[in-house]
Amino acid sequence: MSISKTPKLGSWYDYQAGDRTPRPSETVAAVIAQAAADISQRMFTEAEIAGAIVLPMVNEAARILEERVALRSADIDLVKIHCYGFPRWRGGPMHYAELRGLVDVVALLDRLASKGLAEPPSKGLRRAAAAREFAALSNEWAE
Repeated sequence: MSISKTPKLGSWYDYQAGDRTPRPSETVAAVIAQAAADISQRMFTEAEIAGAIVLPMVNEAARILEERVALRSADIDLVKIHCYGFPRWRGGPMHYAELRGLVDVVALLDRLASKGLAEPPSKGLRRAAAAREFAALSNEWAE
């Protein structure tokens, strides 16, 4: 069964005629259960879930620096905070990654990539980790 071939299914929820109360879709639940049947299941900690969400953002942002789309990592943080709602108290994904340690970020992304949960760390992120800061990427092309 596939969701795209199921008539009148376009959401995670089903709705009764004239009632906009969302009800979890049994069809979607069955499709997910079928797709997950051959995959070993495990519990993830909150930190693992956060890492799987934030670290790929950091990886892509390092590519943005590497491609010279942004000048500084702080510019990316400002956009993420003010335009995309990244938690201000974290300082943006780039600041968060530097506080966490870029070597650790690369190691965690390598682990996520080995499980098919993220892209491998970019060359730029690996260079930034070696220098221990994203400023190294900006400095490469500022010279």
